[in-house]
Amino acid sequence: MSNDYIETIVEPTIPNECIFPIEKLILTHIFNGTKECGNRTYFSSCHELQWCLWEEITPDETLHKALADSREQCPELCLAVEREIKRGDGKHIRLGAFDCEKIFHDIVKRLLLDYWRFISIEEFWWHSGGGGATYCADKSVTLITPDTIQRINTRLGSKTLLCKKFPWVEYLDPWVQNLE
Repeated sequence: MSNDYIETIVEPTIPNECIFPIEKLILTHIFNGTKECGNRTYFSSCHELQWCLWEEITPDETLHKALADSREQCPELCLAVEREIKRGDGKHIRLGAFDCEKIFHDIVKRLLLDYWRFISIEEFWWHSGGGGATYCADKSVTLITPDTIQRINTRLGSKTLLCKKFPWVEYLDPWVQNLE
C-alpha cells in the first residue's frame, strides 16, 4: 500500500502586521507546521494527499471574530469563508476549498516596500509504495508577485496567472468547487 503525501514550504517568513486575522486563521489551519518566529510567521505543512480535499474545521467564536476583524480589509475572502460556512450548513468549513496562493497574493500586494516583493511556495509530492523506497514523484515551485502567480511543475510544465482582481468566489479552489 502506498503512502503519498505533500510537503509544502512557504518562504520567506511573513511579518505579522502584513497578515489579517482571517488570512492567518485559514493559512494556519492549512499549513499544520506553522510557527511563530518573533513578529513573523513561517508557514509549512506535511499532509497526506486526501487531507487537502477533506480536512475541515468547525466555525467557532475565533473564526467569527477573525471575520469581523478582517471584513473591511479583505471583504472578498470574508465572503468566500461565509459561503463555505453556508455550504457546510454552518457546521464545518473544508480547508481544501481555499486557494492559499490567492491569499498569499493579496498579502504580497500590500507588503510595505521595506519587505520582499514575492512569496515562494515549494511543494514536494512524496510517494512511498508497498515497502519500496520513498521518492519525490513531483515537485512544483510557485512564485507569487504583486502581478502574477507563476507555477513551475516538474511534470506539467508551467502556468502563469495574471492577477488583476479576483472576485470572491475565486478564493475557493476551482477543482474543489467542481466536487459539489
